[in-house]
Amino acid sequence: MFNPKRRLPALALALLTMPATSLALAESKKNVAEAAPALTYTSASAKGVSLAKGLVEKGQIAEAVKEFQKAYDAGEYDAGFYIARLLELGLGGSSDPVAALRTYQAAAEKGSPMALNRLGVMQYRGEVGQLQDFKAARASFCRAAEAQYPEALYNCGDLTEKGLGGEPDIEAAAGLYQRAAELGNVDAMNRLGELLGRDDYPSKDVARAFSYYKQSAERGNAQGLFQLALALQSGKGGETADPVMAHVYFNLASMAGYPGAASQMASAAKTLSASEVEKAQGLAREKLKAIQAQGTQGTQ
Repeated sequence: MFNPKRRLPALALALLTMPATSLALAESKKNVAEAAPALTYTSASAKGVSLAKGLVEKGQIAEAVKEFQKAYDAGEYDAGFYIARLLELGLGGSSDPVAALRTYQAAAEKGSPMALNRLGVMQYRGEVGQLQDFKAARASFCRAAEAQYPEALYNCGDLTEKGLGGEPDIEAAAGLYQRAAELGNVDAMNRLGELLGRDDYPSKDVARAFSYYKQSAERGNAQGLFQLALALQSGKGGETADPVMAHVYFNLASMAGYPGAASQMASAAKTLSASEVEKAQGLAREKLKAIQAQGTQGTQ
């Protein structure tokens, strides 16, 4: 029987190759969202977790697990999330979703908002060992959001907006999205762009909506790139109409696979001269390099 208080090393090193066990053993005996101690999101700056993640990227899984364990023992409880993720994906051994669930639960009970957020996703979807339960999912997401974990802030906002697992509250949801966006969550940026641009939204603000799309675009997000291109094409959202830059962003959105971006780029090209199209393509190459450089810096 799995003991949540058991040290993760034995759990991680053994379970990476352990066959799947009975689903009954994965049933949680208490509400992890309520039982978790004060949560702290530290993975963005935690040295132990960062070192272990670097080993994963190099394919050194066994060494990574040992480093995740050291980090966990040092109080970096989000390290448990990464061990569970390895188990779930089968990196370093066969995939074992039941063992992964147990590990998420153990890490969440220690105070990992990343693990608690993942449990929320499992509860929302009804994945292995978890009934689909919107109320439980919302509790997990919103508890993890208290630690200012960006993904949990967005997920809590999403269920709060939709009224899943509780009463709907669009203003409270917008506040959660705003905080997630401030922490760099592009899904939240895009959702704020959608909300603020809606005619039926009480605080409609088109200029502000496109400011969020612009932030998303600067991070290379396909939806943000496309929406910024539309603003540059039309001159709406506080942007000055600029057909050349519209072509640039349609080009980048098309590269990112956004539906309709390629056809919009072709339409935009019809309004430009050959030299302007060439200029736009050159600017797109430069912008792509800048976005890629920003992404590389963010992973160091």
